[in-house]
Amino acid sequence: MKNILVGLLILVPVAGSERPPLWKDPGPVERLDLAAGPGGAANAPRPPFTFVSEVKTGITPKVIVQDTRGKKWMVKFGDEVKSENFASRIAWAIGYVVRPSWYVREGKIGGATGLHRASSFIGEDGAFRDARFQMFDTDMFRAIRGSKLDLNDRKYDRRELNGLKLTLLLLANWDVKAANTAIFDIGGRQFAAVTDWGASLGDPGSADFRRRKWNCAAFDTATNNLIDGTDNGFVVFNYEQYAARNIDELSQGIRIDDLNWFLGRVTKLSNAQVVSALHASGATEDDIACFAPAFRKRVDAFAAVGRGDSSNKAVRTQRVTKATDTHP
Repeated sequence: MKNILVGLLILVPVAGSERPPLWKDPGPVERLDLAAGPGGAANAPRPPFTFVSEVKTGITPKVIVQDTRGKKWMVKFGDEVKSENFASRIAWAIGYVVRPSWYVREGKIGGATGLHRASSFIGEDGAFRDARFQMFDTDMFRAIRGSKLDLNDRKYDRRELNGLKLTLLLLANWDVKAANTAIFDIGGRQFAAVTDWGASLGDPGSADFRRRKWNCAAFDTATNNLIDGTDNGFVVFNYEQYAARNIDELSQGIRIDDLNWFLGRVTKLSNAQVVSALHASGATEDDIACFAPAFRKRVDAFAAVGRGDSSNKAVRTQRVTKATDTHP
């Protein structure tokens, strides 16, 4: 296991709340509509879309548009579109706050001129394909400026924090840095959250960037060596990450009890719900044929550890003995 620590996340205190909760109950898992996602079908973006501006910061091309109802949207293009839509729906179903987002297969953006990076994705006539539309903050759902989440902060509820780590590991999200976290004010209550789920569903440890996001073969293969087993009540992960962002913070200190609490929700997701979330994220039929069983395989690997079953092929041992342990 790599032991490199880079870019520890720093918490910026939020007035009126020492450590806000991380977990927010979305309701019974089996009743959730993963096609509509956390935003609901009624709030999905509606064309026609009008260009507002191009975002010059960040890695992926983005533009801001306004829809027919006057709602503003952050539109992302590139290799994180499908993974972010799917991963954020799963995170929401488990109970973690995410910004509502939708996949839009194709459309037109009126007035989109003078583009730079986004010109590769928006034609001269404004036509685009494969976009992630993310809802702008509102008075009832907004990120508090300057707020961040610290994965090292032991004042957070330990079970909720470890559940979030397990969600990140389940979805193979590796871009866990301070800029991708925030404290949200939701109807007057504060919740800490990860804000960017795009770098997911591949192999975080791959040297090939094409295998790190929305790559089912890489995601499926990485499951085989993700979990070493358990040690004195803790889950032992064999987690590697090319970016070396919070490797130990993500994979260490997770109790078997935390895992079983987490499994109490994620195992209730039906195959139909997973397929529905994949469809809503722009997955092709070939994507679905691969990702649906690959996702279930990883859930099953987690569940095998939770119930103490070392026979699962994705769990290499039932107990790992540390080098510092001594025995008679």
